[in-house]
Amino acid sequence: TYKHLLFDGVVTPRRPTLAKDKLYKHVGANLRKSVTQFAEHPWDKIAQREPLDETEMRAAFTLRENKKHEQEALLQATMAATNPPNYAARKRKLEGMAMTLQRKKPKKHKQSKAAVADATTRAANNEEEERRRAEYQRQLQQQKREAARLRRLEEERHEEEERLARMQESPQVKLARYCQPVFNKLWDMEFDLLQKTNPFRIVIDENNCAAMGAPDYMDIIKKPMNLTWIQAKLKEAKYETLPEFFADIELVLSNAVLYNSDPNNPYHLAAKEMRQVFRKEGKELYQQLQKHARYES
Repeated sequence: TYKHLLFDGVVTPRRPTLAKDKLYKHVGANLRKSVTQFAEHPWDKIAQREPLDETEMRAAFTLRENKKHEQEALLQATMAATNPPNYAARKRKLEGMAMTLQRKKPKKHKQSKAAVADATTRAANNEEEERRRAEYQRQLQQQKREAARLRRLEEERHEEEERLARMQESPQVKLARYCQPVFNKLWDMEFDLLQKTNPFRIVIDENNCAAMGAPDYMDIIKKPMNLTWIQAKLKEAKYETLPEFFADIELVLSNAVLYNSDPNNPYHLAAKEMRQVFRKEGKELYQQLQKHARYES
């Protein structure tokens, strides 16, 4: 072992007894390569300017593997073998070597060719998967942008068609289009006093007044009118002017108030409620048409 080689040719009064160490089986033959790390360290000036001695390298390596109570005898024997003796410097040098040797580098495990090939294949597969995923996301975003662009084009085309249709429509059709929202609000009204119904949609004339429970209706009402007839006239664009439309609505309400003259009659009250809504909506419609007429002129 290195312990016995260290003391070859050394004559001392007492030969130190050094215990065997299990770590010797891990000792390599190239001590000089291991200790060179210590000599190349920038702060160790002594090691840089003095050549490494084989005996000292063996001593340092053995010193590292001995227990604390054995190290002193080893150092004493090594110092005795040194000529000329310089105990402090040599001791520091040996301890420095031993400290360097204790800093073992982690072993690099070599991978087999198959493992390297497998790792390379996995990396390539991962890169390909990432590339495919990125390409899918790119195509998906492109499809979304294209769909949004087509929707915008369709909306613009539809708006342009409506604009051209409005430019080509007759005055009667244009009037009916403006009157329709006001009529819809009156048609959709339902009255609490009449069990959530709207009696002004019902057609009453000379042909059915008796069956409707109002045989004297035509004796009192000279010109019947209802929302159903107004709806048909709007659909066929029969109104030439706005006052004609207003007159028919007002005729429906005045007939109801006239035939149901009692102020507490539910039909009378319903007619007055609808009249309030009609006057508000009719005023807004009139102002809208006035504004539109100024814009066209």
